[in-house]
Amino acid sequence: MIKSKLSLFMGREKHRMVDVAAHTGLNRSTISRLYNDEMTRIETDTLDRLCILYKCQPGDLFEFVTNADEDPVLAVIENGKVIKKASPKKKESAKLNNTK
Repeated sequence: MIKSKLSLFMGREKHRMVDVAAHTGLNRSTISRLYNDEMTRIETDTLDRLCILYKCQPGDLFEFVTNADEDPVLAVIENGKVIKKASPKKKESAKLNNTK
C-alpha cells in the first residue's frame, strides 16, 4: 500500500494546508486527502507542484508499505526472498477447477 508522507514535509516546514494551497495553487481538499493519507490517486501536476515546493523527488513524498496480515495477496519479503501468499479466493477457485 502506498502511504503519503506529506504531513511530515508540512510539519518540518510548519506549513498549514492553506499555506501549501497558496504556494502550489492546489485545492485544499486535494492537500487534505494527501495529508490524511486518504488519496486514491494523484495527478502528475499535483506531484510536480509538491516536489517544487519541498525541493524533493516523488519517492520522497510516498512510501510503499506491505501488511500481509491485512491483505494476504501482497508480497512479503523475508531474509531477502520474496514470498507471495495467495488470496483465499484464489485458493478456493483453484480447488473448484481441480474438481472438474
